Amino acid sequence: MSDELETLSPVTPPLPWQHAAWERLLTSHRDGSLPHALLLAGLPGLGCERFAQALARYLLCEAPVEGMNCGHCKACRLSASGAHGDFLVLEPTGKGLVISVGQVREAIAFGTQTASLGRCKVLLIAPAERMNAAAANALLKTLEEPPAETYLLLVTGAESRLPATVRSRCQVLRFPVPVEAECLPWLAEGGDPETARQALALAARRPLRAAALLREGELAAASRQRAALEALLAGRTTAPAVEVALAELSLEGFLELLARGLQDAVRALEGPALRGPRGHGLLASLDEVLGAARAVAAGANPQPELVRTTLLGAVETRLGERGGNAKLRSVFSPVTRP
Repeated sequence: MSDELETLSPVTPPLPWQHAAWERLLTSHRDGSLPHALLLAGLPGLGCERFAQALARYLLCEAPVEGMNCGHCKACRLSASGAHGDFLVLEPTGKGLVISVGQVREAIAFGTQTASLGRCKVLLIAPAERMNAAAANALLKTLEEPPAETYLLLVTGAESRLPATVRSRCQVLRFPVPVEAECLPWLAEGGDPETARQALALAARRPLRAAALLREGELAAASRQRAALEALLAGRTTAPAVEVALAELSLEGFLELLARGLQDAVRALEGPALRGPRGHGLLASLDEVLGAARAVAAGANPQPELVRTTLLGAVETRLGERGGNAKLRSVFSPVTRP
């Protein structure tokens, strides 16, 4: 289960930066126009899956109160315990961490059954981009013609990786990265606002990521990792030294941090500098890092150490204006190519 769901309370409100989206859906539900297939799209750490869980609990609740589930009826108690017979969650399984066609077929059968508590049935698929091609194809007819009183909630942190045939059959609700004022009071509640602000910056304004840094005592480590990367981008240290500093990160975490650092460095450049050697080097490295991230997300399983060494070495080489590094293509090719 996603880290976003670890602290759900029996009454599950939307997060502060989600209120506008929540009110739109409540209005649609009250007037009978709530779509039966919703795609909730937003970067990991924004709380999209938590929003989907809150919506599911609201839809299943026997007596919602002030636009939220009541938290104490039979349906809410079953939802909180994960035992509600009208609520099914599909998550990646197996070595490849995919959502299989078998899981989707079971979900389709679930949707055709009569609701056990009489209100509705809710199917949550998260992350939806983890459906393999056969699973996505199997879901299409149900998305187009959902069974009566059945809601399908798809959550994705990578909307572009979902087939167009899936996206076109859903109403898409996109969650932008919130501004600091929308999420800092929530993050800083009961703590030090300045520490919360630092965590939010390190998490690229993804509040649940920032909360995890604070909760797990990883803020200092994240600060050191970011500082090491910035030193490389400024030419103050070497790629091997940064590789050591980032060794504790998962491959996905490493790629995300490196991509974010490169993006920030690109944004810091003025027009002429962006067109110069440094700008070209940053953009070329960013393209490689994003390609590597796509490959890993698509199931590639390269040696993490080789990826780290190659990518960091390429950054150091390019920013030193000594040419490019072609090794990366031997690590990922042809998976990373668009």
